[in-house]
Amino acid sequence: LRSDFGLPKADTWRTLQALDVPMVIPMLPSTFKRPSDWPAHTVTTDFIFLREPKRDQQESKAPALPQEIQSFIDASRACGRPLVLMTFSSMPVQRRKMLECAQRMLEASKKSFSLIYVGKRHPDSIPKALAEATERLSAAGQLLEVASADFGVLFAQMDAFIVHGGLGTTVEALRMKKPVAVTGLLLMDQRFWGAVCHEKGVGPPPVHIDDFEKTCVEFVDRALEDGSQWLKNAEALNWGEGDGVAANVAAFKNILEEGIKPADSRVGVRQTIADSSYLRTSRESRDTRSYSRGTVFEANPAAQRFSRSDLIWVTEGMIEDASTDGQNGNTKRLLLLEQIFQVQEKLLSVDDEIESHIRKGQQLQNDQLGIEQQLKHLSTQLRAMESRVSEEEAEQAAQN
Repeated sequence: LRSDFGLPKADTWRTLQALDVPMVIPMLPSTFKRPSDWPAHTVTTDFIFLREPKRDQQESKAPALPQEIQSFIDASRACGRPLVLMTFSSMPVQRRKMLECAQRMLEASKKSFSLIYVGKRHPDSIPKALAEATERLSAAGQLLEVASADFGVLFAQMDAFIVHGGLGTTVEALRMKKPVAVTGLLLMDQRFWGAVCHEKGVGPPPVHIDDFEKTCVEFVDRALEDGSQWLKNAEALNWGEGDGVAANVAAFKNILEEGIKPADSRVGVRQTIADSSYLRTSRESRDTRSYSRGTVFEANPAAQRFSRSDLIWVTEGMIEDASTDGQNGNTKRLLLLEQIFQVQEKLLSVDDEIESHIRKGQQLQNDQLGIEQQLKHLSTQLRAMESRVSEEEAEQAAQN
């Protein structure tokens, strides 16, 4: 995106920190421990849902489930079988992988239960034995495959969940206060949400779908067992109940009331340079040159981007070139800003190289000291041997 606008490369997180760009993260603060390096204007709020999930379908105004799904649920309940839901949403998990795990769970679990899979039926090849097992489990009312369903209605009737780890699906499952396992392709934030489920004590560590067959039976056994600790932990957690809109609107309202304006890439750089926060950088251990308001400095000629006559004043958050004014001056000032940005990046890169050479030099010096100590030790041993030889020669001469 920056290259599309002719801007140089930049470290996104460091730039956001330097500019203290306001960020609203629609997650409950209790979801994870707040990192210590987050700027003050990075806030967590509440999860956003397009509709409010209901715990009891009979009390909600949500539409009823399709007859196929509701009949399957009613039949399972009538037989005393708990219900487990498996879904990978848009993740392209092979049907064969899903069915292998489903068959293993339904046939090897200590507790009889029913499984609903919601998702696309991928056209991969299914071995004959697996296809026959799938037909048998479906005929017995233990397995149902459907392309889609209203999760806001369906989730409320489930006893455990196997999900791919996307934010929306995972949090909606957690709101049901039931055990949750995360598996699938584990891309992007899916590992994070799998780790959240495990760290909160509501499910196992996340595993790739290729390995889930090894642990899937243990998951349903622990999730559905009497006195399940995962279930107790899930029931004790609060993941919110509303749609989250009010909390997020309030966060943006607070930002606007504080007078904080959205960061402009170029304006932000001007102000940051004026305040020295960018040029100082976060490398506090270094003796990095910094420039404050009112300072006059000459651009580094080694960077071959400015001539020695290009003097730039940093005054009250504005960069001005003494040789220009008007619109042409504004254009040149912006170009100079970008060039300063690039020079600073090169200086930091040179700093890194210098530190690397210093570390290598220190290592060579340590190696040299080690060799000198070894030589000293060998010299001591040699002198001791020479002394012993001299003594033996003297004794032999005396005997003769």
